[in-house]
Amino acid sequence: MRQETGYYPREIDTSWLARYEGRPDSIFKYYSIENEVQFLKQAEKIPDEEKVYYLEENVKRFLGEFVGKVPYTTIPYSLKPDGFDYAGMHMMDSYTKAASLGNDREKAETEGFGKIEEVFKRTYWDKQPTAVWISPPKDADYGFMFVLAPQQNGKVKEYILRYDEKRGSLRKSQQIAQDIGVLPPLEFNTAETFLRTPLFISPSQPEDSLRLLLKSVGIDQHKIQQSMMFEKEIEVYLTSWISVYTSLMLTLTRIPPNTFDYLDKTRQAEAILLIIYLYAQKIKTKTYSFSPFSNEHMQYAYQQIQQNSPLVEGGGSCPVVENHNHTLPGDVKETYISNTDLINAILKGTPLEKYASEEKSNSFPCPKCGRPIPSGEGRTSCPHCGVTKEQYAREVGGQTCA
Repeated sequence: MRQETGYYPREIDTSWLARYEGRPDSIFKYYSIENEVQFLKQAEKIPDEEKVYYLEENVKRFLGEFVGKVPYTTIPYSLKPDGFDYAGMHMMDSYTKAASLGNDREKAETEGFGKIEEVFKRTYWDKQPTAVWISPPKDADYGFMFVLAPQQNGKVKEYILRYDEKRGSLRKSQQIAQDIGVLPPLEFNTAETFLRTPLFISPSQPEDSLRLLLKSVGIDQHKIQQSMMFEKEIEVYLTSWISVYTSLMLTLTRIPPNTFDYLDKTRQAEAILLIIYLYAQKIKTKTYSFSPFSNEHMQYAYQQIQQNSPLVEGGGSCPVVENHNHTLPGDVKETYISNTDLINAILKGTPLEKYASEEKSNSFPCPKCGRPIPSGEGRTSCPHCGVTKEQYAREVGGQTCA
């Protein structure tokens, strides 16, 4: 019997964890501990409390998409003196770069995002409005609404909502603006005009504003209520477990890789993330039977995950996280956007709103040049830079999907 180390239960079965990792429906096929460690190292210049913020938001986004089935994606921002910041990078820089390489639409996006940033920078925090940015269809029969909602302590959460609309039409886009109480004038007759002109909702209860906006894109009230309740209960019941997990992740960044201690802490993090996922499933099914984190409760919780292995239903044969860096997008349905995905998109000069929209649409960013590749067309190479998945796999030393 091994000695207890930190949060590790005394009788943890590391062989069980190794077998679980190998399952095609393991949560670690979609959520990578190693990716999170890489993200933390890329963001090493930001304070630990900010790193914790991004880690916590990533876990909650993962639970929301895979367990809660919430009808939106979220991106966490920090508001700094120079504007919106993600993990130490000023977001306006990626828009400026995109505009310099793009066309009228990219220039309109840059202008619109800049207006949102200026309003947030010059407004006292307790009087911050919620920004609503409508992006009509471009290459598919749906558009996106980006909702930037102020949180506490200088944080901003962006909600990305998709709505159906035929390419070339603005009827639904105009209807959404009407539904939220802002009737666009007649000159709102191009997608670029919408992108250049973000809308602002006066400060009120953030939850009420979000309900209104979710309803405006056609999400039914029952789904809205379910999603909000799920996220609220995650905060209430799982905050202590998520805090233990983020603490372990920070510890991992300070340990040399490929050592026993590194593997030991990785197994701890995996065990706690599995417990968090299992408890989120219990929240979803209203079968609560768990307590806040404690060392005494950890052993019981670990036994629970062995008896009721948390699994991802409907996972593909070539999951996102395992192969994301060495396949051409479009091989699998990419649904989950990790911190590593976001920071790599920024490094390539891709605005996060654009990246997240493409991930949710019918095109995906090339892993080499970052430009969109249409999915569902059987493409074997990027139409922009020409790289094939075999070429990219050789460059990064990886394997391609079968």
